[in-house]
Amino acid sequence: MKKILVVFLMFVSLAVHAQESTDEYTMKDEFSKFSMGFGLGQDFGGIGSRLTLSPAKGFGLFAGLGYNLVGFGFNGGAIVRFAPAKRVNPTVVAMYGYNGVIKVVGKEEYDKSYNGFTLGGGVQLNSKKNPNYWSFELLIPSARKNFTMISTS
Repeated sequence: MKKILVVFLMFVSLAVHAQESTDEYTMKDEFSKFSMGFGLGQDFGGIGSRLTLSPAKGFGLFAGLGYNLVGFGFNGGAIVRFAPAKRVNPTVVAMYGYNGVIKVVGKEEYDKSYNGFTLGGGVQLNSKKNPNYWSFELLIPSARKNFTMISTS
């Protein structure tokens, strides 16, 4: 059952438009002011959901909450979309929150979640027929100054 839920969350995306009625969607005339998506990654808090509020075309503020294998992960940040009216839309992301996790099977005392600043970039693939989109990003978390090597036998 958990596997089915994870697959469902990976492939579902939802955009919400309140009190709007259009016969045909055109990317040039309107943009999604609020969107919610489910997926995997830092901006989703691990395996979770992300809410995005776009006060202006090409700019959005987001918050993500999810499960990161050792507990709850969260993130909040901003996204800039350089070509919001195009099907292929380059993006830049800056956020703060969960950016790494260590899970040691059989040694739970070593499990740890890390928080920090993350920068990234990617591409948003917009749909022709509706305001839904797929987002792919490469995220680079801030470097940690102190790393500890853990060896288990």
